[in-house]
Amino acid sequence: MISSTSNKLYKHCKSLYNKKYRYKYREFVIEGYKLYYEAKRSNLNIKNIILREGEEEIKGCVFFDKKTFDSLSEMNNPEGIICIVDFFENKSTEPDNILFLENINDPGNLGTIIRSSEAFGYNKIILSDNSCDIYNLKTIRSAMGSLFRLDISYESIDFLSHYKNKGYKIYETSLEENSKSILDVKNFQKHVLVIGNEANGISEGIKKYADEFLIIPMDNITESLNASIAASVCMFYFSKLTIK
Repeated sequence: MISSTSNKLYKHCKSLYNKKYRYKYREFVIEGYKLYYEAKRSNLNIKNIILREGEEEIKGCVFFDKKTFDSLSEMNNPEGIICIVDFFENKSTEPDNILFLENINDPGNLGTIIRSSEAFGYNKIILSDNSCDIYNLKTIRSAMGSLFRLDISYESIDFLSHYKNKGYKIYETSLEENSKSILDVKNFQKHVLVIGNEANGISEGIKKYADEFLIIPMDNITESLNASIAASVCMFYFSKLTIK
């Protein structure tokens, strides 16, 4: 039973809530039994299992007393399990539908998008370099395990030229003079769907790659949709299209 915040494991785990140390050690933290079971199901390498006193023992676990455990957790109501997990890679071949996210700043939004991506068959996600960290605890909680199974990487926006040269159609969600309703896309083509920043949308630098600008038709009372909602709606619609 560990009962001190001076403990080496405590201090190491606490450091992993900071992005700098996550990337130094290439480890991240998950909290809660749901994510623990999802990590196991996804064959991630769980290096340490920390349980709060009173929890049912798991093979290889370490127990912290309640006060020490609760001071370690970043959750308001800790479930009683924290795990340290190695970074992972899920490299796939290039699928016919790819999601590109530019400058997504909110970890909760990113997690929701990742969850929707798995639901609607977008198993490859590319984030621009200035997007938030996929290993942020809020992202991990919002993704509810989907994060562990998708091919996710960070690239510059110029990486879109790679897919354009390979015959992918670049759809960008943006209100432009020549934008068309997503409902006007009638057949499925291999494509990259680009979703922009929550507040500012798609930058000028990424617009040069667009084959088509798309909008989601809405009641005029509503000005815009949250980035995670817009991404989910678009992915759902494209997932229902028939192949041309």
